[in-house]
Parts: sequence; C-alpha cells; structure tokens
Amino acid sequence: MRRQRLPWSNFSISVACTAELKRRFFPNDPDWKIEQGSALDFDYMKSLKKFDIVYSFGVLHHTGDKWKALENACLPVKDGGRLFLAIYNDQGLRSRIWHGIKKFYCSGPLGSALVISFFSPFNVVNGLIRDMFTFRKLWRRYADYKKERGMSVVIYWLDWLGGYPFQVATPEEIFTYYRKRHFTLVPDHN
Repeated sequence: MRRQRLPWSNFSISVACTAELKRRFFPNDPDWKIEQGSALDFDYMKSLKKFDIVYSFGVLHHTGDKWKALENACLPVKDGGRLFLAIYNDQGLRSRIWHGIKKFYCSGPLGSALVISFFSPFNVVNGLIRDMFTFRKLWRRYADYKKERGMSVVIYWLDWLGGYPFQVATPEEIFTYYRKRHFTLVPDHN
C-alpha cells in the first residue's frame, strides 16, 4: 500500500518553507536549527537535545507505528518538561470506516477517483443542507473556511483523505501510556 504524496504535504517542502521563513525573518538568529527527521527513528530522536516543550499536533498517528512514535516523542523532553500531543480520537466504528476510506483512497488512481466522486458531492450537499437550516449564505462556508484554516476546503478534503496511515487511540489509552512513562496529565486552565 502506498501513501499518497500530495505537493502541499511533502516533508521536504515543509523543511524548505521553514528555511525560507528563517531566511526572511530571522537570518542572523543562531538558535534556529532546521533539519528533517522521523519520529520513528529512535537514534535520530535520541540525538536531539532535551527541550522544555515538545509539541506534535496531528502527526504521530500518521506514521504507521503510532506507539513507537509516541515512545520516541518522550526522548527529547527534559525532566520537568511538557509534551503536547494531538492524536486522532478513537470513535469506534466511525474511525474504522474512515480508516477503510483513507486506505482505499491511497490505494491508487482508481481508489482516489472513486472516493473523490462520492466524498465531494456528499460534503457539498451536506454543507448546503446545514447552511439552509442555519440561514447561512451558501458561499460563506467556503470563503470563511479559507480565512479560518489558511487553505481552501477542497485542499482540506484532499489532505484529509490522503492522511494514511491513519491510527487512533482513546484519551485514556494515551493517558495510561504516558503515566507508565512517568508523565503527569496537567489540566488545561483556559
């Protein structure tokens, strides 16, 4: 099974984009270090210095080995440091269905075409119905989405569908996993 590589999710482009931001806005800042590595590479993760904050938002569940990635994410956290994670929540049957859809979408051109031919009209009609019941102007859904998310809704749909491997966990599974590694859950005080 291959994972679909879309231009806007290419890791080397992300690294190049970060390098360009440094060049434009922080050209003389010696604290910037830009490199590409894998959360699945124990030696790479172990080679990193220790940080007060390690942050991974919506990434580790796409590695194909979520538990190894979660384990390796601990490595660069200083004693007393904080680890911030966002992992797809296990929603039972719904998660299993999405796993199948994403796997089929990433299986090749036929799978992509079939999924898109159903998924896109379904989402447009679903949005249209919701907008009608909330008296929202129909075009606002798409215009507002780009302003709020920084990408068009169509790019978001393709990015969502292409997000395979796709693994989930319940909050309690994550909490238990990290408690065993001597992390403490800190409540959000917002």
